[in-house]
Amino acid sequence: MDRLKNIIAFLHVYKTGITSIEQRYYHNKNYVYVRQKDFGVINHNSNTIPSKEIPLKDLSNDYRLFIGHGVEFDSFDSKNTIFVTCLRDPIQRMLSAYNYYILELFTLWNQKGYIDFYTWFINKDRLLPNETNYQYEHFIRSYWDLPTFVLARNHIHSGAVNGSFIMTNVRQRRVEQLKKEQFDNLYKEASLAFETLKKHCQHVLFLENNHITAFDNLIKQYDIPCYPNKDITNAHVTSTELMKNLNKKYITYDDLDSDSKELLNEYIQPDIEFYNNCKKHYGFD
Repeated sequence: MDRLKNIIAFLHVYKTGITSIEQRYYHNKNYVYVRQKDFGVINHNSNTIPSKEIPLKDLSNDYRLFIGHGVEFDSFDSKNTIFVTCLRDPIQRMLSAYNYYILELFTLWNQKGYIDFYTWFINKDRLLPNETNYQYEHFIRSYWDLPTFVLARNHIHSGAVNGSFIMTNVRQRRVEQLKKEQFDNLYKEASLAFETLKKHCQHVLFLENNHITAFDNLIKQYDIPCYPNKDITNAHVTSTELMKNLNKKYITYDDLDSDSKELLNEYIQPDIEFYNNCKKHYGFD
């Protein structure tokens, strides 16, 4: 898909505030929603024209803005592709994902169930309807089948914790050894994601740094003929919907018990390192 004019390809990392940007721009006729890799949905928000999924390589040069979870660096080979993504404070993002999971159980499946944060967190990458990964993992998908990545992902929360009645000294030493190996792999993943981002992505926005205005400015900077719906500034207000539909408050960090805080603070560290490296490299006012 070689193009003569600039296009913007926006990698949508889950729970980083990009649904607001999607909805702010998807009324434009040259907007493409990328639901899965290598395929784009046109007429995504049309009430009169049926939407249609087309291979990205078959789209005409008229389409200039691509946004979605399916955007990948190797899906666009044009030298005029400007890659953009957005990141969020890792702890706040994980809390947002948890609260949204509770909401989606009701929104999608009409279930008013409840799962505590600790249980959700250790199973978050395999729970439907919303599987949740660390945000750096979005940029290393092509490596997930390698043995070290499989090891880190499949066993990171396996085995007994120190307080378990089945824990023995021998088991504890083995768990600590395995945990160190796992964390070494996680930090390698985060480092690889950062290097991948530096190599391919021209702009990284941050939800906490007025990301919507920053993206509007990029549209102008690269002369993309798309115009924002300025009435849309915040598409998802999970706290409001939780209270309205389930009579539940949005769970904040202060609401977590001590075990959940300890778990989150320990395992979120590689993502925090990735996030801070990106802030330093791409700039954060």
